[in-house]
Amino acid sequence: MEIADIFVVNKADRPGAADFMKNLMQTVAHAHDAKETPVIQTIATEKKGIDKLLEKIVLHQQTLRSNEKKIAALADKAYVLIQQKRMRDVNRQELSQQLRDAFESKDFNLYTFVEKF
Repeated sequence: MEIADIFVVNKADRPGAADFMKNLMQTVAHAHDAKETPVIQTIATEKKGIDKLLEKIVLHQQTLRSNEKKIAALADKAYVLIQQKRMRDVNRQELSQQLRDAFESKDFNLYTFVEKF
């Protein structure tokens, strides 16, 4: 799951919502910038949690205006995009075969092997 800026669990009064919320919070806790990623419960039909959600959205918008945070977020996204683009032409089966062939060498070194790519 890609980490979001804000997670919203609507219909928080439904059966299983508490377990879902607990699991989501654990997932978010293990992710990058977990302290800054709020998880909000709402019950839209009862207008519960809407004020808190709005507060978090406004706070998030203010935070995004900070150039330093913007640049860090863009750098993270750029890193992922570059990684995907570079790996696009790598065929896993061919890589496995090349690795198998190179591994038979007495002086095999994974880092040297990877540098060829």
